[in-house]
Amino acid sequence: MKVCLRLRSFQYSVRIESTIDYKKGIYGRKYIGIMPSGKTKAMTEIRMMAALMQKAYTMDLPDEIKDKFWTLTVYFNSLKDLGKASTLVDDDVKDFIIRTANRMFTTRRLIVRADELTSRVSTTELNETLDKLEKIEYSKENMEAKQYASSVLLATNMISFLS
Repeated sequence: MKVCLRLRSFQYSVRIESTIDYKKGIYGRKYIGIMPSGKTKAMTEIRMMAALMQKAYTMDLPDEIKDKFWTLTVYFNSLKDLGKASTLVDDDVKDFIIRTANRMFTTRRLIVRADELTSRVSTTELNETLDKLEKIEYSKENMEAKQYASSVLLATNMISFLS
């Protein structure tokens, strides 16, 4: 299957090959590669993260289904790239979500901060992140109680030890 996603002046061609079929009870992961032309890596990361997170927020789905799409996990091969992306999430991704929401006349998604599964964080923070991922799920009740599920998870090869 080939999917084309059009975001303003960006066009991404994505090839998805899998045997996942939720109706038949066949679950799994879908890995998607992005190849933008004429755009920088940073700009592509900003726009893709913002688009995916805002879409998960605006989907009209029950909370238990929306929870499965809520956390955007972004994997990096190096801590240097992860550090750059962490800065982008804190500044540019939040700004682009606001612009996208205003353009689409919808409310914007709140991003508190990006969580990390890396060697950059202390063991205490790592355990807190793992507990948060395991115990706090997306629901309107949790949002009203200011218990926020993880919006963005930035990870290095540490994530491969957990799966």
